[in-house]
Amino acid sequence: MCPGGAGTQLAPGPHESIRRARSADDRALIRQEKNMHRNPKRWRAVHDALAVTALAAVECALVMGLIAAIGFPHGGL
Repeated sequence: MCPGGAGTQLAPGPHESIRRARSADDRALIRQEKNMHRNPKRWRAVHDALAVTALAAVECALVMGLIAAIGFPHGGL
C-alpha cells in the first residue's frame, strides 16, 4: 500500500528532473539564471555601459551648473 494513501503524490526526489518537479514559471526563472551565468561578458558590458551613462549625466549636470554659476549666457542650452 502507498504511504500516503491512494490519491496522494509524493514530493519529487533530488534525482527528478526540473521538468517534472517545477512549474513552467519556475523553469523559466531557472533558465534565465543559467543564461545570466553563461554570458557574464555580456552582462559586464551592460553594467559598464550603464556606469558610463551615469558618469556622463553627472558630468553634464556639473558643466551646466558651472556655466550657470559663471553667468555665461546659456539660453540656447
